[in-house]
Amino acid sequence: MDAIIHLFLQIIKITILAIVYSFVIIKSLEFLSKKKPQSRLFLYLNNNVINRALRSLIGILVFIGLFAWMFSFWGNHGLGDSARIPVGNKIAVQNINWTEYAYIKIEQPNKSVNI
Repeated sequence: MDAIIHLFLQIIKITILAIVYSFVIIKSLEFLSKKKPQSRLFLYLNNNVINRALRSLIGILVFIGLFAWMFSFWGNHGLGDSARIPVGNKIAVQNINWTEYAYIKIEQPNKSVNI
């Protein structure tokens, strides 16, 4: 149950981050398009239909990218009752059920070192 709640909270966090990041991307594209009014980007951003589609597409792509990052080696910090801290070189420190002791897990087949 804790993992589902944590996943739900992660999705909310990713949604907020996607809104902020897509806003920054759109504003920077608008800034760049005003520098060159003859460009296609200027024409696309001045057309309402294309502008809305572009904003939606950027928001969706940023959301998908952040969601995929969450499950990557660097973004996977554990869901629910577990914690995972990536150290580097496919090595991570893991803790399950928040016990006093953690163990080092090497992300290669059949290799795990317990401390």
